[in-house]
Parts: sequence; C-alpha cells; structure tokens
Amino acid sequence: MAAFLDLSLLGRVSVIFIGILVFAVVYGMLEHSGLFGKSKNISAIIAFIAAILIVVSRPALAFIDAITPWLLILVIVGFFILFFVRMLGVSEETIVNNFTGNNKIMNIIIVFVALIVIFGLANVFGQGVNNRETTGTEDTGEISSSENTSAEVSGGENTETDNILFHPKVLGMLVFLVIGLFTVLTITQKVVVPK
Repeated sequence: MAAFLDLSLLGRVSVIFIGILVFAVVYGMLEHSGLFGKSKNISAIIAFIAAILIVVSRPALAFIDAITPWLLILVIVGFFILFFVRMLGVSEETIVNNFTGNNKIMNIIIVFVALIVIFGLANVFGQGVNNRETTGTEDTGEISSSENTSAEVSGGENTETDNILFHPKVLGMLVFLVIGLFTVLTITQKVVVPK
C-alpha cells in the first residue's frame, strides 16, 4: 500500500549519506587544522579515501549509523539551550567565556559524547561479545558453554550483554559514578577570587 510519506527508500541510500557525512567531517577537520597547509586537494583526497573506507566497512558504517542520531539530538538540545540563554539576555561574550574558561561545561559535553560513543560501540560490537564461544566455522546463532546452556542470538531478543548493561542496578551505579565524577570535578576546581 502506498503511503503519503514513504521513507523506506532512504534506508537503502543511507550509506551514501554516511559517506558524505564522513567526507565533510574529515575534510573540515583537515582544513581547520591546516595539517597539509594550503593544499585543499590533498585534504579532499584523504577525506574521500576515509569516506570510502568507512562505507566499505560494515562495523564502522553501523557504528556511525548508531551514533549519528544521538549526536544530532545532543547538538539540537545544545542549540536550544544556547538560544534560551540568549533570550534571557546573556551576552555572547559571557557564553564564550563560560565555554572557554569553564571546564565544567566542556566536561559535561565530553561525558555525553563518551556515553554516546560507548552506546554505539556496545550496539555494534556487543553482539560479538556474546558470540565468543560459538561452535563451528560459521555463525549459527547459538552460543555454547560448559554448563549445557545455549541461547539463540538474534537482533530482536535480549542478549546477556544487554541484560547486564541495562540492568537497573548497573544503570543506577553508572548514575552515581557520573554524579560522583562531577562532584569531584566541582570540589577540586581551582577558584579564582577577583581582587
């Protein structure tokens, strides 16, 4: 049945979008860093090769496909926070000074990006952690262990890794560790008293 907005075709060409994204990010980083001087051709060639390597590699493609929406949500939320702060009357100078001089904000951003990267790595390579003891030369989807327990591993079912990582006690412990991290960072930060 035809729908008014059928986006199933976009799933087939998402590889092209990821390749363009990788090309743009690598090219922008090379140009911004000035690693190859004024030569834009070398930067473009290296960015094109990096994009081709990412598109050919299925795990890298799946990793970027998993983290891109979350990073985009993080950027959009950050934009709206900055927009709201500017609406309250805070000057651009104050915002720039808080980002450059205050490590708390950068630490929060780094923690969120690290959590997204860890989520992406677990999403892509987490299934391989459960399949370490597979029998035979091909992947049959069964896990064998010495205790006569085998479980079928498929994309839709919960795996042992998912059950461990997303258990409420483990998630609670991670929240307490992140709160402790920010507490230690806040307490140990050097305070400059203006004279």
